[in-house]
Amino acid sequence: MMKETIYNLIPNDRYITRNELVDLTGLKDREIRKYISEIRLEHTIISLSSGKGYRKARFTDKMTKEEIAQEIIIMKKAINENNSRIKNIKKVMRSQIAYLKILEREA
Repeated sequence: MMKETIYNLIPNDRYITRNELVDLTGLKDREIRKYISEIRLEHTIISLSSGKGYRKARFTDKMTKEEIAQEIIIMKKAINENNSRIKNIKKVMRSQIAYLKILEREA
C-alpha cells in the first residue's frame, strides 16, 4: 500500500526529492529509499547523482523529438552512473572474496 502511495507521488514531469517524499508521507528517509528500491524493480524511476530527486519515465507519445533527445541523454547518464557503481562494488568485493578465501583455508 505505501509502495503504491509513494509511486503515485512521484511525478513524470519534474523531480521530487526524498525530503519532499518524507514530508508527504511521514516516513523516514531510510524507509523511502527502501520503497524506491522496490518500486524500481517494477517501474523505471529516474534519478541522477545531481540530487534533484526522482521522477517516472515519460510516455514517448507525449514528447517532442527534442524532449526525446534530452531524455536519451538523461538515460545514458543514469545507466553510466549505475555501471560506475557496479564497478566500484566489484572492486570492494575483490578484497572481500580474497579475505573469505583466506578464512576458508584456515577453517
